[in-house]
Amino acid sequence: SSDYNWLSTYVVLSLPVLVAGWWVFRESRERLLLSLSMGLAALAQLTSLTRAGWLAHVLQAVAAVMLCGRRRVVAALLAFALVTGGAVTMVFRTAERSPTMDPWTFESRMAVWKLGLEELSAHPLVGIGYGNNTFLKRYPEYDPRVQMQRNERERVLPAMHSTFIMVALGSGIPALALFVWLFSAILIHLLHVPAAGIGRDERILLVGLGMAVLGFAVRNTFDYMFAGSLSYLFWILVAYGFALTMSRLPTRIGAS
Repeated sequence: SSDYNWLSTYVVLSLPVLVAGWWVFRESRERLLLSLSMGLAALAQLTSLTRAGWLAHVLQAVAAVMLCGRRRVVAALLAFALVTGGAVTMVFRTAERSPTMDPWTFESRMAVWKLGLEELSAHPLVGIGYGNNTFLKRYPEYDPRVQMQRNERERVLPAMHSTFIMVALGSGIPALALFVWLFSAILIHLLHVPAAGIGRDERILLVGLGMAVLGFAVRNTFDYMFAGSLSYLFWILVAYGFALTMSRLPTRIGAS
C-alpha cells in the first residue's frame, strides 16, 4: 500500500541486499526463497513506473560489476539496460497517457531546481532555512492551493524534489558538502575493507549494502526520500554494514 515513490526507494534499498544474500546462502531452499523475493522486488520496481528507481538499479549493477573486477561485463550490462529501456519506452509511448515517459515530469523539476539554485546564489553560506517546506515559505505563490487556478502543466512544484538541492537551499553550500561527504564516507568505509579483515560472505554483503547506499543517494537526487521509515531503514543497513566491517575486530585486537 506504499506510495509508488516510497515503494521504488524501498526496492532500491533492499534488492542489492537480496542479491548479495543469494551469493551468501547456499542451500537450495534459501536460494529459492531469495530468488522469489528478488523477482517480486524487480516486478514491484518495474510497475512503480519510477525512472529514478530504474536508473539507481542500473548504476548499482554497473558499480557492483566493476567492484568485482568484471569490467568487460559493464559494456554488455549497459547494452542490456539500453535495450530494455528502449523497449519499455516504446511500450509506454503507445499508452494513451503515461506520466512515466512524459517530459513534463523532468521539465517541472528543472524549473523548480532553477528557482532553488537562484535562491541559493543569494544565500550560499546559510541558505533560507532547513526543511522540505521552506521553499513555500519563500515562494508562497507556488502553494498548491494558490495554483489551483492554473493548468496542471503550468504549475510549479511546491518543493525541490531533490534531497541534495533541498539541503543546499535550506542550509547552504557547506551543508551540501557535508551531506555529500556523508554518503562518500559511508561508501568508502563499507567497500574499502582490508583483504585480511573479513571473510568472503561478509565482503559480499558489504558490496550489497554499499550498492544500497549508492542507489539511495541516486534516488534522493530526484526526490526527497530521506525521511520516515526510509531513513530508518537506511541507517539500519548502514549500521549493519559497519558492524560487519568490525566482525573480526576482537580477533585482531587479541592477536595484537
